[in-house]
Amino acid sequence: MAGLLMAAGPATQAAESQHRAIPSYCANAKSSGLPLPTSLPQDDYESRLKAFVKDRRYVNLGWCVDKETAGNLVRDTGPFIDGVYYGTHPAVRVYYSPEAMAWITGNRESPMPDGAIIVKEMFPPPAARYEGLSEDEVVDKLSNWTVMVRDAAGAKDGWYWAEFSRSGDQAHNEPLVHLNYPDAGFGQYCVRCHASAKHQSTFSTTRNIKGFPGEPIRYRVDDSWREGAVAAPHVHEPKNTQRGSHRMAGHGLSEFGKAPPRLGSPNPEFIALFSPGRFPKDAPLQLLPKETGDRVVAPGKGKPGFVTSDQCMSCHGGLNSQGLSGPNLFIALSPEYGDGYNLSHYGEWRWSPMGLAGRDPIFHAQLDSEISLLEKQFSSDPEKGKTYVRHLENLCFSCHAPMGQRQLSRDAETLDLDPLFKREYLFLTEDHRDDPYYKYGALGRDGVSCALCHSARSDKFASADIGKLRAYLTEVTTGRLPRGELGEIYGPLKEDDIAAEPMKNALGLTPKHDPFIKSSRLCGSCHTVNLPNVDQPIPPDQRTMLDDLPNDALFRPFKHTIEQATYLEWLNSAYQDEYPEFNKTPQHAQSCQGCHMPEGFTSADGKIHVQRLQGRIASVQDHTHPEADHLVEADGINVRYREEGISRHKFRGLNATLLMMFEQFNGMLGVRKDDFMTGAKGLSQALEGYVQQARDNTVDLEVQAAFDGANSLTVDVDVTNKAGHRFPSGVGFRRAFLELLVVEDGVDGERTLWSSGRTNTVGAIVDGDGNVLPTEFFDRDADGKEQYQPHHEVISRQDQVQIYEELIQDTKGDFTTSFIRRHKHVKDNRLLPLGWQLRGPFPDRYAELEYYIEATHPGQDAIRDPDYTDGKGRDRIRYEISLPEGTDPDKVSVRATLFYQSIPPYWLRQRFETAPHMPATQRLYYIASHLNLDGTLLEDWKLRLASVTAKPSR
Repeated sequence: MAGLLMAAGPATQAAESQHRAIPSYCANAKSSGLPLPTSLPQDDYESRLKAFVKDRRYVNLGWCVDKETAGNLVRDTGPFIDGVYYGTHPAVRVYYSPEAMAWITGNRESPMPDGAIIVKEMFPPPAARYEGLSEDEVVDKLSNWTVMVRDAAGAKDGWYWAEFSRSGDQAHNEPLVHLNYPDAGFGQYCVRCHASAKHQSTFSTTRNIKGFPGEPIRYRVDDSWREGAVAAPHVHEPKNTQRGSHRMAGHGLSEFGKAPPRLGSPNPEFIALFSPGRFPKDAPLQLLPKETGDRVVAPGKGKPGFVTSDQCMSCHGGLNSQGLSGPNLFIALSPEYGDGYNLSHYGEWRWSPMGLAGRDPIFHAQLDSEISLLEKQFSSDPEKGKTYVRHLENLCFSCHAPMGQRQLSRDAETLDLDPLFKREYLFLTEDHRDDPYYKYGALGRDGVSCALCHSARSDKFASADIGKLRAYLTEVTTGRLPRGELGEIYGPLKEDDIAAEPMKNALGLTPKHDPFIKSSRLCGSCHTVNLPNVDQPIPPDQRTMLDDLPNDALFRPFKHTIEQATYLEWLNSAYQDEYPEFNKTPQHAQSCQGCHMPEGFTSADGKIHVQRLQGRIASVQDHTHPEADHLVEADGINVRYREEGISRHKFRGLNATLLMMFEQFNGMLGVRKDDFMTGAKGLSQALEGYVQQARDNTVDLEVQAAFDGANSLTVDVDVTNKAGHRFPSGVGFRRAFLELLVVEDGVDGERTLWSSGRTNTVGAIVDGDGNVLPTEFFDRDADGKEQYQPHHEVISRQDQVQIYEELIQDTKGDFTTSFIRRHKHVKDNRLLPLGWQLRGPFPDRYAELEYYIEATHPGQDAIRDPDYTDGKGRDRIRYEISLPEGTDPDKVSVRATLFYQSIPPYWLRQRFETAPHMPATQRLYYIASHLNLDGTLLEDWKLRLASVTAKPSR
């Protein structure tokens, strides 16, 4: 088999570099007459090219064509053995335009002329099916075409790629949204193989072309394809043949869900709780543009910039096939195509909150509220208000649409562009490609994408010097990730261990080694967020910390607080590995990547366990593929098989609510639910991973219960944080809460005797009678004071609940979820990590880092709780419970459960009350009110983390 897959040797390639005469039968071939792709709108050019190809006009124009061999007009592109086809394409017959032929027969090192076209007619493999058939009989079997049109201005690889089916087009008639992968365009996944060509991304060779000497490339084909072949195994055929053997080679095509403008009936309990009268019933919903428009390719000319993830997907998206190149970074569960786990870099990143950051409906509703509050604050000076809104949008999108925001900022230095990123750019669809800001919107919708992190590097902020830590916190956090050299891309592998040529050819990027990619400071850029309190300016004579504030001059005169401190929490824990000499428990040291990018995999049901992923980190055409001429030398394209060192890109926390919204409203939010390259159910598998994360990696619970008398029960619950930072962490409105139930077994089942922390079906915490607690929405008491749950050490009533959360008040003294009105910390009892210290990891340097270390401190109640602050990452709560008279102690059990809510009810209500007139809020209200969580991991709007049941002692 190995001999069948080897490429042509240097002698063959050298011989073909000589100039040759074009054969007489096609010497007078005519050009296509088509304009260049860059000269027309995408849809216009695609329709013209499609008509040209489907009418087979290239035949009438007299183009050169592949030679006939042994009475067969069709040739294979790989072996067919034991029922499996190993071709890079299906069986083909290729036609070459006169411009292409001039290059093929001339100097291959010169640029291919624009307008050159190569058309592959494709047939179900193997070619042996067509032996002895006439021209008309062969054409009758033609299933589809792939086409290459040379236009060097369109992309770095220089080609417009297209695929058209003869039997019918891919459906373009969905009433709301079309989410299939595009049939044509620049930067298509075809470069996965073609980037390995030595010149101009084509392997075209004269020995395959009619009229030239030499035998065409041939491959072994056995008889297993024949009907009735003895002991022939089942031939795996793709469900959808529109992509032919591309499907066999690891390119999937899925049926994608879509959401109609209005879907079913809303949840009546949700409606009752969240003020439905604020929202117009028939208002049109704002849809996110479909992800097929999130395409920014490497430019054909000029300086390289950010590219979207679909440009990385081709090589780093995993493969699922029984034939060529697969499976790779894919665990197949059955022969059914797409049935399995796609563990590739792109495949898991796609369904992480990072991959969805630009489309996140929760974030967009938060931004609506911030804008609405700013407009109200500056109602007497609307122009000033607009200025603050513009700067705030730009600041927020430095983390949520970072490639668009940063590329725009860079381009505005030399182009006539406004450097501040606007949210409206995200809604520029493919119909707005001529808008100068379209590209930035497409980059922005792609979220915290591949090219962002892999373009970051930093020598200046190396970890070894504490002084450099302060510089890092001052200059890099709040979404200011340092960017490396243009034209370079960075990863953890050494340069002599990287197959660099495909990436250079496809994207104009040279992969380099840089250790910063493995540093937690890479993550800390967006997970240490220092924001202004816009209604609390600092008097000029007190502005002593301006050097530590974000670099937007408009916000510098305001008091700032650290809204998100995940990196700092990790730094002040037993897990930090940047300063090992200060870590007293080095056995726990682990970077952010160590937890969120593991090398192993275990399925949620525990049936599949892989200690370390093995495979190739990229899938390109190399010397393990079928024979082809004009490949790059082996060292430049050989992606070696790795038995260790492959890190998953799952980036998973606990925001399962976000993924559930994308699961049920993917059409409204503009994304596929399945993976294109492998066909895997990527979104639903990511949700399975959240169950696993919650169960295995978040908290431990211990319960001890004892009767003090006939009806008096004492319960101690220990909650231990297993995360490498506070829990919850991230944005401040996340919360976790303890539900404690005392139940009695009876003839008719279990009866609840006492409870703390139960919820209704929409996640609001209720008392023993089922009434929503006044603390859930900060209802005011008789004195007009907003009520909340403090940090409890002892709980004795059913309206008392231990909630781990951060609560903030604004300058008016009202509880707020605004990120830019964080005046006063009223409560912060989020569970501290193991190894937390009051003066931080460097007590002798505390004064130098005080502003940042204080961001890891608990609030005023929790800091006085000795077991909470002892550095063991735990909290103990005592429940003192009086049970009803006549309770049988032998039938009593105690059940403690910790639940998590990424968006608590009070956060939702503040969104709906603050900006009901704004489109992202209306979209979130519609999604949330129609979200069906029955029977899911988020039933009753809460995620279960851990649960323990105990029998009380007597």
